[in-house]
Amino acid sequence: MLAVSCVGYAEDAPSFSIVVKPLVTDGKVTALEVRQTFSGDLPAEGRPLVLRAPLGLFGVKSIADQISGLQVTDAEGKVALAVSDDPTQAGPVFGMRRWRALRKAVMPVSVQYRIATQPAGEGGPPYGMKSSGAGVAGRGSGFLVLPENTTSRFTRFAWDLSALPPGSQGVITAGAGETIVPGPPSEVATQWMLAGPARVFNSARSPRFHIYLLGVQPFDAASMIDWADRGYATLARTMKYLGAPEYRLFFRALDVPSYATGTGREAGGGALMTAGNTLGKQSVDDVKTTVFHEMAHQWVGDLSGAGVWFVEGLTTYLTAVLPCQYGMAESAFCANGINNHAADYYRSKARNWSLARIDAAGSNEESVRRVPYGRGMLYFGLVNTQLLEKSGGRRTVLDMLAPMFAARTHGVRLDEAAWEAALVQELGQSAVNDFRAYILDGSKTLVPPSGAFGACLTRKSIRMETDRQGEKVDGYEWQPISGCHPG
Repeated sequence: MLAVSCVGYAEDAPSFSIVVKPLVTDGKVTALEVRQTFSGDLPAEGRPLVLRAPLGLFGVKSIADQISGLQVTDAEGKVALAVSDDPTQAGPVFGMRRWRALRKAVMPVSVQYRIATQPAGEGGPPYGMKSSGAGVAGRGSGFLVLPENTTSRFTRFAWDLSALPPGSQGVITAGAGETIVPGPPSEVATQWMLAGPARVFNSARSPRFHIYLLGVQPFDAASMIDWADRGYATLARTMKYLGAPEYRLFFRALDVPSYATGTGREAGGGALMTAGNTLGKQSVDDVKTTVFHEMAHQWVGDLSGAGVWFVEGLTTYLTAVLPCQYGMAESAFCANGINNHAADYYRSKARNWSLARIDAAGSNEESVRRVPYGRGMLYFGLVNTQLLEKSGGRRTVLDMLAPMFAARTHGVRLDEAAWEAALVQELGQSAVNDFRAYILDGSKTLVPPSGAFGACLTRKSIRMETDRQGEKVDGYEWQPISGCHPG
């Protein structure tokens, strides 16, 4: 998503505005003050304004309960609110809290509240707004109360940086400074956000690629910036259908041992990486793998319907092969990433579960949740090998996907039916039968050929400890071939 100027939007000038002010105690951002203004587009026909916020998210235990001082006022004074909660449910969203106005609001309408930042030690994806250095970073969904029933089609988002150190800047995925976010207010919840004295890198290689680093990173920042810059360029030239889109990559460092993680919304224009003050049990290569993976989501995009096997599987596959194929890394780097995800697949009790059963298990059991990543990665390695063999080395799985991705940008639905239709055309009906057995039903265990991830890696059979104590299972890993150099 691109930052857009107000110029040219006179007929659709934002009627909903948000200003976020980070509040500082002893040099750390401990809370956010949020001010919202409606100048139009409230519900018609006397329906009351309804605001909502998540009770919690996967990785953020509490959101709505952290909100204090919520107040709605309009031209006639204070607006009373009735509060209700959805029944609690398993993540990724634990349910919603709603504040319903007890009378029709009269323009202009103002909403104000405060919310504490998320504790640094709570793990999971970086959805919560956390203090980092002398600033703060996270995602809109981790702190925003938003209108549920306004018809506004644009939101003006701005930062109040008056409590932060001089030279601080505020940025969201859609742009730096005051930004117009197209779409309903809920679109702001999907934005990655960062405010504070960040170091900024604007790529010379890819002018639409920007990196922001907040806090003291537990790795060499220059090396990581170079890795991300090269990764963005590699993805842009490999996935030609999309080219080099506007993209903002955020890093935040926390004052806790690292459990480095990152999240990038599919085709969302940005990602947020989290690291601690030390790498802990993780390595710099683990962080690099996460960076490449989250950026790859921009080009992989979404699959209509239940598509974790595709979205995460293809993203994991690209992360496993492209860095070595394009000379960014040696074979050992790619082997490590492949083997981590292959082990997640082979070791798990859910290895031969159907996708429906995996989805029903929810997101709380990590050994189950990770299976579609490894299953999808191995599957795309298999299909790529089959396409290469059939075409005499001229056609890959990305060649197969390219017209499907291009059509998706023009509104053509990309779903499992479209994938199966492409399989029939490329490899025949037997490939569809295999897809259903390997991916959807889980009834067949995936064992891609030895060269499925490049000529410099070879497959080896091993015994693996499962996620059940004391139990072992047959599995596979890929090892670098001595003297072979990828790319």
